[in-house]
Amino acid sequence: MESNLGSTNGMPEASEESPATSIDVNVVLEDDKHKLEQRILTLEGEIVNLRLKQRSLDEKRREALNKIIDIKGNEDGRIQNVVQDSPKESCR
Repeated sequence: MESNLGSTNGMPEASEESPATSIDVNVVLEDDKHKLEQRILTLEGEIVNLRLKQRSLDEKRREALNKIIDIKGNEDGRIQNVVQDSPKESCR
């Protein structure tokens, strides 16, 4: 039994291929190219949105940290004021 496979790559040789099994590679590639371009555009849009969201969250995080620092600074200031206002004799 003889094989229709070519000796170099295991694929049928072009002259032996039947028209029913041939595929227009250019059409498939064009379709794939279009789908890939659309996917790239979608992903680029998602990247832009994620960067905007990250900037927003970074800003909120900075604001929260600044509030914590302000609160901590106020508490430390009150503690220092209490220590400074207390009579020195009571510390002995």
